[in-house]
Amino acid sequence: MIFLESITRKQSLEMLTVLYEAGARVHHFNGSQWYVEVNPKMVMVFDTSLENDMPQIRLNEDAEDYLTSNSNTYDVRDDNGRQFDFERLLGYYTIEN
Repeated sequence: MIFLESITRKQSLEMLTVLYEAGARVHHFNGSQWYVEVNPKMVMVFDTSLENDMPQIRLNEDAEDYLTSNSNTYDVRDDNGRQFDFERLLGYYTIEN
């Protein structure tokens, strides 16, 4: 697991928006922690409850193992390949918080 440099909540939300626009998938969301599948060998983890977060990156076998766990989102996408659940969660979180 790799930890990135500390970033603000606003920067986390900006990064999540970029990942959403790029077609990434939220694998699991628990109200503030986002487990985002960038590709089958990379998962990024954000905690938007923290003012300063240190996002994690899980690579290769660590990511593959994690992605075999249960997901609590649906991988249904729009015509641009963007996940509807990601959009819904991101929109709610950025509006409410």
